[in-house]
Amino acid sequence: MIYSRGIKTSSSRSNRSKNGYRLILLLSILVAAAVWYGYHFYHREQAIERAVVVGQDYFKLKYKWEVVFTRHQFLGKLVAPHLILDGHLKDRDQDHVSITIDYKTYNVIGVGGDDSLYTPEDSR
Repeated sequence: MIYSRGIKTSSSRSNRSKNGYRLILLLSILVAAAVWYGYHFYHREQAIERAVVVGQDYFKLKYKWEVVFTRHQFLGKLVAPHLILDGHLKDRDQDHVSITIDYKTYNVIGVGGDDSLYTPEDSR
């Protein structure tokens, strides 16, 4: 109990209001973090889906290959806004291919994979 000018007051009221504010602040931070994570995750998944389509179209138009992507990796935003897709030719699991795509513009940065795939048949 706190005595203020001869009147008895309770400090438990001020503690309850402080605890209430702390609880509201903590819940607000948790909700904001959950919303940010959901937003970020949603946009990553959209970028992957769009990049897979761009990659499959690229290989189909340039090399007439059907490809299946099995892995993806984002480079850090500080390094470059690139997404690397790894996979293989459809029905030929041993023939590895990869493609690097800028996930802001969806331009193809480069391709890679087994060297034997990128050479003409008659030069082997």
